[in-house]
Amino acid sequence: RTLREELGWQPPPQALSWRYDCALEPVLDLMVLRRFGISTAGLYLSNLVRDGVFSRERALGLLAEMENEARLARHAAELVSSLGLSPATLRALTGAR
Repeated sequence: RTLREELGWQPPPQALSWRYDCALEPVLDLMVLRRFGISTAGLYLSNLVRDGVFSRERALGLLAEMENEARLARHAAELVSSLGLSPATLRALTGAR
């Protein structure tokens, strides 16, 4: 509340978890998606559906965007580049094919 009222902070669109401010989230999501076939966003949304917070349809709609592998790869590549790491490092971290 204080961040919003006093500093005018707004959460990013489509923020689904407590980690939406973490720059490493796209790398983690890409790694988990490639290794297990579901991202951390997918795990989070499935819990929300089971708890009755979201409908299955709403969760699937959000998941289509959140688990977009090309989008995750693009964001992860930007982060790796900004850290001065090589694309090979990203491939090693995420299990790229």
